Amino acid sequence: MYKNKPDQKDYSCVAPPDDINRSQKRVDVNEISNKFSFQHGRQSKFSKRTLKDDDDYFNDDDGEEIVQQKSNDEEEEDDIDPLDAYMLGLEEAEKKSDSSKKKVVADVAVLNKKDIKTIKGTRYDIDQEDNEESYYKYMEENPNAGTLAPLSDDEDQIIDYDVDGNPIYKKVKYVDPLPPIDHSAINYQPFSKNFYEEHEEIMKISNNQAKDLRSKLGIKVLGAKPPKPISSFAHFSFDEQLMKIIRKCEFTQPTPIQAQGIPVALSGRDLIGIAKTGSGKTAAFIWPMLVHIMDQPDLKVNDGPIGLILAPTRELCQQIYTETKKFAKAYNIRAVCAYGGGSKWEQQKDLELGAEIVVATPGRLIDLVKCKATNLNRVTMLVLDEADKMFAMGFEAQVRSICDHCRPDKQNSNEIWIVEFYAPWCGHCKQLVPEYSKAATALKGILKVGAINLDEHKSFGQQYGIKGFPTIKIFGVSKTKPTDYNGQRTASSIVEAGLQEAKKLVNQRLTGKSQSGGSSGGSDVVELTDSNFDKQVLNSKDIWLVEFYAPWCGHCQRLKPIWENVATELKGKVKVGALDATVHQIQANKYQIKGFPTIKVFINGQFEEYNGGREKDDFVRFALDKLDENAPVPEVKQLLNKEDFSKSCDSSQLCIISVLPHILDCDAKCRNDYLSVLKQVAEKFKKNQWAYFWAEAMQHLALEEAVGLGGFGYPAMAAVNVRKMKYSWLKGSFSLDGINDFLRDLSYGRGSSVPVKGAKIPEIQKVEPWDGKDGVPYVDPYDEL
Repeated sequence: MYKNKPDQKDYSCVAPPDDINRSQKRVDVNEISNKFSFQHGRQSKFSKRTLKDDDDYFNDDDGEEIVQQKSNDEEEEDDIDPLDAYMLGLEEAEKKSDSSKKKVVADVAVLNKKDIKTIKGTRYDIDQEDNEESYYKYMEENPNAGTLAPLSDDEDQIIDYDVDGNPIYKKVKYVDPLPPIDHSAINYQPFSKNFYEEHEEIMKISNNQAKDLRSKLGIKVLGAKPPKPISSFAHFSFDEQLMKIIRKCEFTQPTPIQAQGIPVALSGRDLIGIAKTGSGKTAAFIWPMLVHIMDQPDLKVNDGPIGLILAPTRELCQQIYTETKKFAKAYNIRAVCAYGGGSKWEQQKDLELGAEIVVATPGRLIDLVKCKATNLNRVTMLVLDEADKMFAMGFEAQVRSICDHCRPDKQNSNEIWIVEFYAPWCGHCKQLVPEYSKAATALKGILKVGAINLDEHKSFGQQYGIKGFPTIKIFGVSKTKPTDYNGQRTASSIVEAGLQEAKKLVNQRLTGKSQSGGSSGGSDVVELTDSNFDKQVLNSKDIWLVEFYAPWCGHCQRLKPIWENVATELKGKVKVGALDATVHQIQANKYQIKGFPTIKVFINGQFEEYNGGREKDDFVRFALDKLDENAPVPEVKQLLNKEDFSKSCDSSQLCIISVLPHILDCDAKCRNDYLSVLKQVAEKFKKNQWAYFWAEAMQHLALEEAVGLGGFGYPAMAAVNVRKMKYSWLKGSFSLDGINDFLRDLSYGRGSSVPVKGAKIPEIQKVEPWDGKDGVPYVDPYDEL
């Protein structure tokens, strides 16, 4: 083999290992190379190989010594063949040319103490360190050489396998856990988690029969009064949308883990399930999670997931994600998969769009939470799939920190809470402190009184639609939708409002009724009649959702509690009413009521049929969509004085300020074109309820400078958050598309912002409104002279 460079003439070899078969042949490159040189008159670049058997190999002496011996015996030869003489001459020439290179060879082979020509009787090709020996020596010095390089920062795991082929999970790179969180400072919205209604057939099963069924299915269960196992998907009472997908996936009968685990999960109890691979564990937690999510309010901007599934490996994450998407499409629920090795940027963008379910590995989830791509404030169902492997891989600290960041387990509270939403910098909030403290002292032991700083807990401001400070809400009979307190800001008024809510709760408990559609007496559902229908509904500017029912109708009776919850959820947004069509037949005949219950929506005296689902979320989503469609378009006002600015911008999340060119630089038509674009933008983003102002260039120079608009040309735009004293300016074109992109990013919280100069809005000068005409250039009378 080659000892040094390929063009070097030393082609000596070492003896083969003992385990080589004797029948194998070997190439003597030196000999064939010399023969080939004779044929061509020079050394060949690509030498052919001939074969020598092993006996010849082991009996063969060093080629150089043979040449020397021949040259010594030459003198005794009487007759020298001309061909032999020619060959000897070539060998001698080659020997001389190679003599100067042997020392280099020896140096490379760590034989640098003496010149090779002085070492007689030595096989330098054996004493030298050949390639194989060099390999072994290198491996001794570098035991990890040749192995795979460490996984990148995006990788979550390194897996080896034992002799039986079982995976050995090594500890992965350390990821700092999430920092501790103080849940006592956060007032979480109550939620329900018990959705399990035992089927009639299951109710008839005795405890002994349930025990026999568990034995037949191979189920072992521990815990206090576990639910009875089921034997059919019909016993779950799933919606038809979900059942269609279950049937499409060819599920014919619940597996043991599903038969026992799903009733437990639907009951809202903690569960540890152990089952073999392929036993349906994934569906056993996905189906209850979907039911749980459908009872929760819709996600808002910057909301995190409701259901969180942690898995140790990316492969398992992808598998769970695939199964989740398959069933989540029944309810249009969005899921996101996040794991190491995938694009963190893409995963971050997916989470920013909102997802009810997140499937993730612990390390990647922690990274995404730390970079504010998502949060765990709304997680109310947590699944740890293959938790033992996560701990074996060294994820215990990370998993514990994630669990600690999820809200504590809370069911609907029976207590009444009065909660103030405030901001520390608000002067009105500071003035309220003494009266609010008196109210808290007076209600101690009767009602709960609390306060939330929205500067620290911003998500609650969006969750409860806080528009100004201070805002007081009462969480009373219905915890899903608090009641707005609009009374005087005195201790006595606040106490009176709290006691009224307590009285309502007492009356409800005494009557045992949960006020339903068509009734009054404390219900949020308005009772409609033939006499008040036109005045209440047709002549109203509000949107109305009306149920036409019959007291004897079984479907109407089942709808009662749902309708009440809908009314409570939509209170202050959409009116919800009910009319007994068997009594008030004028309205029933007018609207051609044929069956019960019939739902209609009334907008500005016009009506349309409701043909959606009959669950609370279906009604609420439909009503809010109608509200958004018919929401008034914010007015694009000219900025004339400080009072108008404060009135609109102080109560809005963002104030969009546009500075248009001077009327002499842009005539009336030009300005109206810009205003038309702004009105289109205001209509498109009307759901956000932002304030819109425009001003002429150089009319409010101090304001322009404070929000970074001065000196960059006109038109220009800035979005100002007055409460935070921060702003963001339009960097793209002042066009419909450019402004749409700018405001869309802001609505999703993706825009960058900088502090307002001086940390306050400067004094706004009072100016005259634009008369809608072209500008008239000013003519200096002295110029005419």
